[in-house]
Amino acid sequence: MPNQLITPIVCGGLNETHPANDYIQDLLNNLEHEIRTSSDRDFEFLKAIEFRSQVVAGRNFFIKANVGKEHIHVKIFVPLPINGDKPLLTDIKFGKTETDEITYF
Repeated sequence: MPNQLITPIVCGGLNETHPANDYIQDLLNNLEHEIRTSSDRDFEFLKAIEFRSQVVAGRNFFIKANVGKEHIHVKIFVPLPINGDKPLLTDIKFGKTETDEITYF
């Protein structure tokens, strides 16, 4: 058997970190009002940097975002398309830095 790196899939576990793409930025943009109103901070902007995801009965996205003077980690639940429900902001962690790893929260 050739030498291969085999990464097991963990059901419900977080996948590896990926650079943010247009879909991830759109998730943030669509929930920007909720993100801003859930904080007493004044964000200069909201730019997705990277993300991890978790497959559940839908998908959780854990997104690192630059908001100006700090970074935040945002958790967004995207339900299965068959349900017809919209993505939902489920949690935010403030006071993060550019180098903080995205972990489950």
